[in-house]
Amino acid sequence: MTIYEGDTYKIIYELTPSDCTDTVSFRSLNKAVASVSSDGVVTARGAGNTRIVCKTGSGKSIKLNVNVVSVMSQEEQDKSYEEKITKEYDANGDLVPSMVKFAEESAGVQVGQKVLLDARIYPAGAKYTYTIESDNPSVVKVNRKGEITGIKEGNAVITLSTDNGKTDSVYVTVYGSRIAGIDVSKWNGDINWKRVKSSGKAQFAMIRASYGYEDTDPMLAKNVAGCEKYDIPYGFYHYMYARNVSEARKEAAYFLNAISDYSPEYPVVLDIEEDFYKSMPRRDVTDIVTTFMEALENSGYYAMIYSYAKFFDDNLIIDKIEKYDIWVACWGDEVKLAENYSYHYGMWQYSEVGRISGIDEYVDLNYSFKNYRDTIRKYGLNNLKR
Repeated sequence: MTIYEGDTYKIIYELTPSDCTDTVSFRSLNKAVASVSSDGVVTARGAGNTRIVCKTGSGKSIKLNVNVVSVMSQEEQDKSYEEKITKEYDANGDLVPSMVKFAEESAGVQVGQKVLLDARIYPAGAKYTYTIESDNPSVVKVNRKGEITGIKEGNAVITLSTDNGKTDSVYVTVYGSRIAGIDVSKWNGDINWKRVKSSGKAQFAMIRASYGYEDTDPMLAKNVAGCEKYDIPYGFYHYMYARNVSEARKEAAYFLNAISDYSPEYPVVLDIEEDFYKSMPRRDVTDIVTTFMEALENSGYYAMIYSYAKFFDDNLIIDKIEKYDIWVACWGDEVKLAENYSYHYGMWQYSEVGRISGIDEYVDLNYSFKNYRDTIRKYGLNNLKR
């Protein structure tokens, strides 16, 4: 198994026959990489590989392979790559590239805007020439400096290749024009949706439907009725407290029941941001998220994940959730967003102190970059017919 440095993992075992009462002990062959407690909790200590020996009192044993991955800064990653690569030389004895690596696995850019990709060549000091190309220049163009420009909505792959055949690629999503919206809950009070509509500042609304596994937002029905009366497209979000997969299933079922009578034209969203997730292993938090998301998708909804920018880096295994759409919270401008978040997203919550006619309290302000109404209707999602 693979776990991140600092994370923990509980070994679950089963003895046969089922009525066996034998004891089980645990031992790590390299405690500097991973230690293990008497009850089977593995703690990742440092990058590397080790084995955990699980042994019964009667002498039966198995070994669990453990790979601990370090969470490193870019500078630490650079140093690590430099140390691990095998240096290569050309026929003239000149040092040439051994590896090409983009800092980001995916990137997003709006139509008409520019973003500079960060590509690195290892080892430092290598001599090379290179090409950098877009496989779909009608969607996104790239110049020699690695600066991409969004041309129209869509996707493309940017590939950098050195003259000695080393390559790496980054997946780019180009977003269309921004659509302004808000997200609301009981904390925004009794909203005058007619005035919200007239303000022109809320072209969509994300409505909290539920939280936990037994609480519906008391303003849910009224907020939906207001949006429907004044033709404001809306979606839903659920605020999560689940601490394990079982609780995630329970919360998903409650959320689905709460929204079952409605047909939202915007996504249905998992909102995960509680502080206690910071102390949980990435694997466990990721399993909670994917369990919840699978329940939504299996029920025919367009599912999305919401959290603050650093939550994705610090608490989730990105490879496991990359197929899901993201609603990212990062209060400020595009520069701050780019500094704090490097993955794809379809919606961006850019302020928590918005003011809109019809809402007495501060309200969260958002931008949507996708035509969710058309997509959801096209595929007959969210209880909507094609």
